[in-house]
Amino acid sequence: MPIKAQNLEEALDRIGFGRGSIVESVLTTLNPDGSVNATPMGVIRKGAVQLEIRPYKSSRTHSNLNRNPEACVNVICDPTIFLVTAFKEEKFDFSSPRFSHDNSIEQADAVVFLTMLKRKEIDKERSSFVGEASSIKLITESPTVFSRGRAQAIEAIIHATRIEYYLKNRKLVEAEDHVDRFNRCKRVVLKVSSQDSPETRTVKALERLIDLWRAQI
Repeated sequence: MPIKAQNLEEALDRIGFGRGSIVESVLTTLNPDGSVNATPMGVIRKGAVQLEIRPYKSSRTHSNLNRNPEACVNVICDPTIFLVTAFKEEKFDFSSPRFSHDNSIEQADAVVFLTMLKRKEIDKERSSFVGEASSIKLITESPTVFSRGRAQAIEAIIHATRIEYYLKNRKLVEAEDHVDRFNRCKRVVLKVSSQDSPETRTVKALERLIDLWRAQI
């Protein structure tokens, strides 16, 4: 189901593109021979309908976008599609993505069609491409992006419940093991989620609780 232009901002909200947060997608671009290149790519929402990607200059995605400003942000929750597109030279017992006539991935839950507006260098290794959504195609009833931040925030909650239990029972070695695991989750959240996102607020609240629990030992 294609989304009309005036509803693109609302659709991005509904799919899960939080402003300022990095979400995971599989980006498709056109190769010089007309074939489709698919690769996992973090996407940052920069404005109402603007999305930013930051490919490495050595990547096929970077060269494709320099030549052709069109790209598809494929919203996919199936990890096997991320796997086979990330490691194209490997052989897996999973299906490869199938491509539609519009260069999107048939297995996607939703597709955001981008036209790149500007490019700038970030550093010696990467560039920033900012594109504007021209249309959105909803394929499943309730598509949503895969967010490492949201996933890690939930994982952090699980570790925090174990930390509280072990500290209350004076099992300090076990508690510190889960503190380490919590910190790994927190680092991912702070890296990929915006400061005012629910997941960032969640891990910061958990951090305060953990400090309080440790102080009571």
